[in-house]
Amino acid sequence: MAERSGFFNEKEYTQDDLTAYYKNSFMSGIRVEEDGTMSYKVTAGSGNVSVAPGYANVCGIFNELTTPKTLTVPKPTNYMRIDRVVVRLDYSAMNCLVVLKQGTEASSPQPPTLQRDGVRYELSLAQLKVGLTGAITVLDERPYKALCGGMGPRNPTEMNTWFQNFQEVVEKWFRTQQGTGWRKIFEINEGESFPDEAEAGALCRVYKK
Repeated sequence: MAERSGFFNEKEYTQDDLTAYYKNSFMSGIRVEEDGTMSYKVTAGSGNVSVAPGYANVCGIFNELTTPKTLTVPKPTNYMRIDRVVVRLDYSAMNCLVVLKQGTEASSPQPPTLQRDGVRYELSLAQLKVGLTGAITVLDERPYKALCGGMGPRNPTEMNTWFQNFQEVVEKWFRTQQGTGWRKIFEINEGESFPDEAEAGALCRVYKK
């Protein structure tokens, strides 16, 4: 099919249709909270790591972890090893899971390469440096877009520019309207009292400190 569209009532769509919609609308990545913190924090334990709850979009397929997940980390035999904790989309298994991607023991170990092809697609949450004693050091990789990054709309620059221009227009209009109009509009800082001239029904914009 050279051209298609959707979604409409009383028509049937496949999983591929839904996946294509999300894949083309949103970048692969993990959820970022309003305060800037990222989900899926990896914490080292004794012989294991704990992965905090999170939500990810991987090529249009989602993973949601609602409770912490514990992953066992095997102790090396002869040399140190670097593993990765990844969110793995597996097309053949038809799942998207948080798993341990084990590296290879070596005198100068390297982290395992992320698989990104038609079989699997992986986002790296963290590197795990595993010593001969089994001690685990966690290197957070969530902030790096090439490895993981936050999920969000594709090509947001144009949208951000539009919102910025709109905000500037509103700000300019708001400043010219202070103390005017039948309802009157005022600006104050958080904690300040309402202006004496503000009557019932007046609009007041409060700026947080």
